[in-house]
Amino acid sequence: MKNISDKIDKKYVKVCLYALATVLAGLFFVFICYESAGFWTKLGRVAGAVMKPLITGIIICYLLLPVTNFFDKKFSKGRSGGAVATASRAGAVALTVLIVAGVITVALAAVFVTFYRQIGSIDFVKLQDFLTQLESQYSDMANQLSKFLGDHGFSSENVAKILSSLVSSGTSVLKNLFFGLIFSIYFLYDGKRIGSYWKSAARRLLSPKFITGSKVFLKDADEAFSGYIRGQMVDAFIVGILVSIALMVAGVPYGAMIGIMTGVGNLIPYFGPILGYAMIIVICLVSADFQKMILGLVILALIQVVDANVINPKLLSNSIHIHPLFVIACVLAGGSMGGVLGMLIAVPTGALIKKEFERFMDHRDLNKHPDASHADASAAKPKPDEAPVAAASSFAGADESASVDPASKAPITGKQAKAADIYAINTLGIPSLQLMETASSKVSDYIADRFADDKDKRILILSGVGNNGADGICVGKQLKAKGFQPTVLIIGNMMKATDEFNAQLDAFGDMGGQILWYEEDMELPETDVLVDGIFGIGLSREVGGDYKKLIEAADEAEKEFTVAIDTPSGINTTTGGKMGCAVKADATITFGRNKVGLSQGAGYEYAGQVMVEEIGIPDFVYDKILAGEI
Repeated sequence: MKNISDKIDKKYVKVCLYALATVLAGLFFVFICYESAGFWTKLGRVAGAVMKPLITGIIICYLLLPVTNFFDKKFSKGRSGGAVATASRAGAVALTVLIVAGVITVALAAVFVTFYRQIGSIDFVKLQDFLTQLESQYSDMANQLSKFLGDHGFSSENVAKILSSLVSSGTSVLKNLFFGLIFSIYFLYDGKRIGSYWKSAARRLLSPKFITGSKVFLKDADEAFSGYIRGQMVDAFIVGILVSIALMVAGVPYGAMIGIMTGVGNLIPYFGPILGYAMIIVICLVSADFQKMILGLVILALIQVVDANVINPKLLSNSIHIHPLFVIACVLAGGSMGGVLGMLIAVPTGALIKKEFERFMDHRDLNKHPDASHADASAAKPKPDEAPVAAASSFAGADESASVDPASKAPITGKQAKAADIYAINTLGIPSLQLMETASSKVSDYIADRFADDKDKRILILSGVGNNGADGICVGKQLKAKGFQPTVLIIGNMMKATDEFNAQLDAFGDMGGQILWYEEDMELPETDVLVDGIFGIGLSREVGGDYKKLIEAADEAEKEFTVAIDTPSGINTTTGGKMGCAVKADATITFGRNKVGLSQGAGYEYAGQVMVEEIGIPDFVYDKILAGEI
């Protein structure tokens, strides 16, 4: 017996026991689920009772959030941080609900009045004669239809059951809508706090890689659905109004009714026109008015042409980029799987799938480029009569001996730099805040290294309300974390502030950073180091008004050193021209590639020493842009 025990491999026995225990546990779990079927059924009903209005509330909140945010910024004079439970937020939510309720009330009243008038104008005697004639001609067809309906359960005995079921379903829909509206009001009012709680929980439960991927996917989904759904709803409303007015003016029978149904049908691509054409043909054939039928069809065709080529593209903007054949395929697939609701969401779902597929392919391309991630480098400032030459970075943290192939580091225009940012964010899935933090760290590291022995230096950061201003505030946030005490001076209409700007402003404020707001003809605080983050690479207009006054005051102020973020404010990074006035910098830290405008014209004079810093956008992106592939 002892010999047998010695021959047994205890390691494999242990593995077999673990496997057996796993199988038994699985069987036990299946048995419990089977025996407790009633419990799980009840649990499913409870979950459904909660989830249906909850999902309805999320959808309503999603559709109304831009309106609420707009009013919130108005009431708070642009200083609201978003969905925060404040007095301005409460007023914005209340006004949004009142406006929506008013629009629905007016729309229902208009529909009721329109249908009442249309029905009142029906000649029931003629209609009865028509139906009698139709019945006599097609009595056999009617009998066959009656037999068919009886064979499929539509006998008189179960009509009451069908009606009862319809009433029950209608009551359930109204109940879900009512409680969904209550959920949506809470989400609109206190959404940021609710979202922060679940974000914190997700960070604790899930891996950083999964969270990052989820953020990218949700951002893609938001871009695909938000612009499409809201745009399509506005488009349906406009088309419905135009068709109704045009048909009524032309005297087409029941023109308002046709217009309303066409507008509703327009929520589904290609369905609205088909419904409108069919209604015009049927109604005009019944009234034997062929002239009005032709006129109505022509009017509807013209409106659809205008809608397809002008109205719809303007409303949807860049939210949907798929071929019309793919749109039709999506609508058919959505209808087969989810009925009318499936048809409504089919197109944005198709756009999302297409975007994720393209992102997957781009990641494959990224993996094929070994130079996608490389050491930070910077470019030395070329002379006006020389081509820009890349060189090693001039401050700590860079490889002094690094050399960069000038051909692979060709300068780009401001428009090309913008395209690279958009491609990196939307296609490669690099979060915009990640790029911002990396770019800002290059500036804050430069300042911190240059003034490492004197952290009492007075640092003033001039910030616009765009992403360049967000870079500036992010620099201030990082400098404060390094022990400096920077001051941020903000200029611009906060109604136009970007999400990134608001996020950085909140973070800087939470750290106790000093924030000032520019007022007309104000004197700038005394400063030793000035950081320019007013305008970015996209400036294409003359600088005027308060912006001009601030830039001129900044240039005249006594200071030791001026650093420009990406480009001196007022310099056109494509031409190098000065747009009325510009910040005179001692150093400019630009990102990704050197900018053409910093090496010529006024740009060469105002940029000072130019340093180019990598922020994580792969080289092949710039190569594609320069080759015209993006």
